[in-house]
Amino acid sequence: MKLLEDFDTLFLKKLNIYLLKKKEAYSLVHSDGSKLIDILSEFMNRKSKHIRPAIFYFAYQNWKSTKVEDSEIWKVALSIEFVHALALIHDDIIDKSSLRRGKATIHELYRTETAILLGDLALTIADELYIDALTHLEMPIKQKDSLNKLYNSFKQETLIGEYLDVQKNDDIFTVMKLKTAQYTFEKPAGMGMVLAQTSQKEIDMWSRILLDLGITFQIYDDFVGSFGQEKSIGKPADSDIKEGKNTVFTTLFLERVNESDKKQFLSFFGSQEASKKDLEWFQTKSDEYGITISVCHDIQNRTKRIKTQILDIKDVGTDFSVLIDTILYKITDFRFLSSRTIDNQLPSSL
Repeated sequence: MKLLEDFDTLFLKKLNIYLLKKKEAYSLVHSDGSKLIDILSEFMNRKSKHIRPAIFYFAYQNWKSTKVEDSEIWKVALSIEFVHALALIHDDIIDKSSLRRGKATIHELYRTETAILLGDLALTIADELYIDALTHLEMPIKQKDSLNKLYNSFKQETLIGEYLDVQKNDDIFTVMKLKTAQYTFEKPAGMGMVLAQTSQKEIDMWSRILLDLGITFQIYDDFVGSFGQEKSIGKPADSDIKEGKNTVFTTLFLERVNESDKKQFLSFFGSQEASKKDLEWFQTKSDEYGITISVCHDIQNRTKRIKTQILDIKDVGTDFSVLIDTILYKITDFRFLSSRTIDNQLPSSL
């Protein structure tokens, strides 16, 4: 985890230097202008691993063949995180969430109107940073075109995934691919690799691995979202149930339970009135039907397959590979289930 912690420290330093400059510029426009940056700064400084810019940064560092100014690399890394700020702020409005990263959501603190504007602002800042970096990058036109396509699809395809999610689309793997696998892993890494002028063959090879990792990551994240403690996950444990979020876990639940239990589950699934007792019932039934253990083993089997693919690649041991290995270890950590009666059946971490 030290690799991510060290990156996080450096990333926040770069972010806050940039935000301070923005605050000074906005205060010249209007005396209240700097307040927007204060709100955005507080939100973006909340505890987070900043995994997307980290994936981008270490992918670039791993494959770089020509020297690119460090300042331009950080501009792109920052732009990725500002896009994510937009996604989180607006996602919380859509989901009617009250907590994000352990604190009140922006719309709860400052009203929906301000949250919408702040998300929009984050996106305009992201584009400003990215365009500024692109202007100063000395690289072939073909590479710049590829970078542009990746950056635009990084932003746009996750919105398609969000739309499908909002529409309660049953194709959960497509939603996970668009909202997580591509958005969190494949696109940021692809941007770093294109910037490093990596071969298309290598980009395609890692694309397959990272899409697989992203799907597995989301299955684990949804799992923790329904069984983890609010303090550790940074949001209410019942939020996915109240939202009626379609996940691998809920799909498996509906496939396995009897009609009586299915009826009971559907009586509160997707209802803002769902209680703590309802969530506990869902968790207990998941244990009884063997669903909890099934999902654990599915996650572990997926991570083993990914790890095998990575071991076949010659650059194992680089910071990028270490980062991926750290994530694989994290998503096979089932200690959040240790208090349950199925504890002795849980698989060990990789």
